[in-house]
Amino acid sequence: MIRYIRLTFTFYNTYSISSIVISLLSAGILRIGGMSFLVIVFWFKLISMGFIRIFINSYRENEYFYYQNLGLSKTALWTGSFVFDFVLFLTLIWGAYHLR
Repeated sequence: MIRYIRLTFTFYNTYSISSIVISLLSAGILRIGGMSFLVIVFWFKLISMGFIRIFINSYRENEYFYYQNLGLSKTALWTGSFVFDFVLFLTLIWGAYHLR
């Protein structure tokens, strides 16, 4: 299990900067606009994660062989990294809402 988490974080690091920037931007929009922007922020995050996945799949497709040789499938990598990213996103949204 520790190996799975470590490999998932290694994979997450390939797109973590863009994902964190999008999460921070979303939290800032929610902080300024209020809860009326929650649906817009949520869909913005989901659509941007779709674009990030398309980008990673097209430009780093050979990287998946490394993880497959270590016993992780594409589905396991994306599921673990999306869950972590979404928890981070929800934490930032919650923090931005309570800082108002």
